[in-house]
Parts: sequence; structure tokens; C-alpha cells
Amino acid sequence: MKTTTTLTMKSTRRNRETTIEDSYSTRVKIAITPPAGQTYSPREMDMAAKQAAIAAYELATAYLRALPVGCSYCMPDVQGGEAWTESAVAFVNIEHDGDQTAIATLLRVVEQARK
Repeated sequence: MKTTTTLTMKSTRRNRETTIEDSYSTRVKIAITPPAGQTYSPREMDMAAKQAAIAAYELATAYLRALPVGCSYCMPDVQGGEAWTESAVAFVNIEHDGDQTAIATLLRVVEQARK
């Protein structure tokens, strides 16, 4: 089963989208889609949803491991493994309260995950 995985980030402050530096939290969306022009069978969609959930937990774990000692943070909230019409998605919500160390760590971990 060939797939395309994309990671997108959305940062919010008081329920409004803003830059990551001005935000309190960031949500990373992991979407797994079939190659262009193809669709998944129900079984393949279920497998893609499981892959998205696993990727979300791995991203949250990588973020926690990468944080330097003494950095205050909230535990990442992982939601996911949902099968939508054309893709399977999972989300990682990280509340960082604008902490520059946490933001830099998050950006580094997401960039590594995209490779």
C-alpha cells in the first residue's frame, strides 16, 4: 500500500490562528493519503488510520525526548487514527504557552519527522 504522508501545523491563541511565536498551543495534523488518482479500500483506510495514530504517538514521544531538562511543558495530547473520506488523520496538540525552548524543540521535531 503506497501512501503520501503530510504534516501541517496550526498555532492558536484564544481560539484564533496566529504565528507560533504568539500562540499558546500548536496542533500538528498528520494525514495519510493514497497516491493521486487512487482510493483506499475500507481495509486500507483502516490501516492508514492506524499508521497515522502511530505516527502521532511517535511525534509526541520525540517531542518529549527532545525537550531539554528543566523546560516547563504540558504533556502532548494525541487524538487520532480517524479515517476520513480521502485520508486518514491524527492530531498532536501541544500547549507551549509561547515558551521559546518548547517552540524551537517542536519545530525541530516536526522538521525531522517530515524527512
